[in-house]
Amino acid sequence: MKERGAARCVVLASIGLALAGCGGRALPERIAVAQPDDVDVTGLHFTTSSAFPENPPPTNVDVTLTDPVPTRAIYEATLALPAFPSGRFNCPNDPGYRHTIAFTNGASVVVTAVLNPDGCRDVTIAGAPPARETDDDYWALLAQNLGVEETAFFSLATP
Repeated sequence: MKERGAARCVVLASIGLALAGCGGRALPERIAVAQPDDVDVTGLHFTTSSAFPENPPPTNVDVTLTDPVPTRAIYEATLALPAFPSGRFNCPNDPGYRHTIAFTNGASVVVTAVLNPDGCRDVTIAGAPPARETDDDYWALLAQNLGVEETAFFSLATP
């Protein structure tokens, strides 16, 4: 833990120097910056959206959990996802559907993750490295802990 704190101080000091060099104000020496793996989550809100309104709507998955046990299982699995490999990829069709998980501590949102169920099936976590790669086990764990059918993540709404 001491190494992690020391690394943060180095990063924050570097940012402070960079800002000072650009005419900005230097940051205080020690700032508590919450990283996704440092927060305590007690609940979540899972929602579905579409980036392209002209596409057929996705199945609306809208779940709120207040039980910390399944919430932590989803949170830890999301953080444990491996970084998306570097390089160029030809991903399958991506119609623009997204799932957002707002992880909460009480009434406050502490971390947000955006899941792409199509295309490259990646996850972006606010405050964490750019993108992470999902697999079938992740989606199964997500469905089980949210109490929904796994197919709901990948399907269109029925009229």
